[in-house]
Amino acid sequence: MSTQTSSRPVGVDELKRAWNAVSAGEFRTGPGAGKGPRGRGTAAADNWTPAAGEHTIAVIGCAGSVGASTVALAAGLAAASPVRVVECCSVTASGLAAASTAELGLHPTDWRQGKRDHVLLERASEVLAGVDEVPLPTDAEHDTQLTILDIGWEAGQLLATDCWLAEAVRTADQIVLVTTATVPGMRRASVALGTFYVYFDSKDEIFRALVAHMGDVTRSWIAERVKGATDRLDAEHKGLVAYIEFARSHPNLYRIIEEAQFVAPDAYKAHYDSFADRYRRNLEEAAERGEISDGDHETRAWALIGMSVFLGLRFGIWEPDRSADDIARAASTLITRGLAP
Repeated sequence: MSTQTSSRPVGVDELKRAWNAVSAGEFRTGPGAGKGPRGRGTAAADNWTPAAGEHTIAVIGCAGSVGASTVALAAGLAAASPVRVVECCSVTASGLAAASTAELGLHPTDWRQGKRDHVLLERASEVLAGVDEVPLPTDAEHDTQLTILDIGWEAGQLLATDCWLAEAVRTADQIVLVTTATVPGMRRASVALGTFYVYFDSKDEIFRALVAHMGDVTRSWIAERVKGATDRLDAEHKGLVAYIEFARSHPNLYRIIEEAQFVAPDAYKAHYDSFADRYRRNLEEAAERGEISDGDHETRAWALIGMSVFLGLRFGIWEPDRSADDIARAASTLITRGLAP
């Protein structure tokens, strides 16, 4: 039995009508129908501005198939909630199509949404012919949203195009370039870095921005989990539990921070100076309320930070099996009673 489908001759007039329909976008069904060719409507010409408090990281592959989408997803999984990864390439080039563990369906803005653990994934639902056809991202759901843009376009092509995505890369809080560990890969990375030095003076400046962001994320994580503490000693206990749990959830934090002392020592010092200054003020305020004894709060702040950092390293990274609450309780006893018999 033949499976060949019969066809009929198509006239010139019908071809013209089909072409006009394609040009007008009338061939589409579902979201996007009747909007005209993507990238030529008003939405594509709009600029996108992150919400107040929203941080953005742009992940760019220096070539195809270097793992940029994998890095973007890994960064999202390593970050604290709330976080989303927006894949900006065409649906035909998606590297996250199978990454969702739960599909959430199609958003009215044409983004296909899914979840992987705590990470919201947004992928294009249509074929995109160019950078200027990428639809605007959805509005951030949280004030402290981390948005990771998985760019999916060549850096030179991207920055040469007048579109919201190019501007988002130029103004991103951090830019991550992904390449292969080969000589050609390093050369492609060097070319790409040359493009971004227009916006960052050096690799060190990019690294400083990343360290600063990681500090903000750490503080936000801990602050959220010490809410409701009855007094300063209870806050110390809750804060240490939160820090150990943060280290377990974000093991790459230590690698980034510790590498900073060699790559950008001023950023490394600024990271801990910021923690110590806030810690000192909290101790001073607690002493004024009568919750702890008065004393050298500057030295106390650095001592308590040192305890947190190394307990996080020991029980958060090296051997993360012990109960964080038990570890914090032992440390809290030392803080409360000291070493005196």
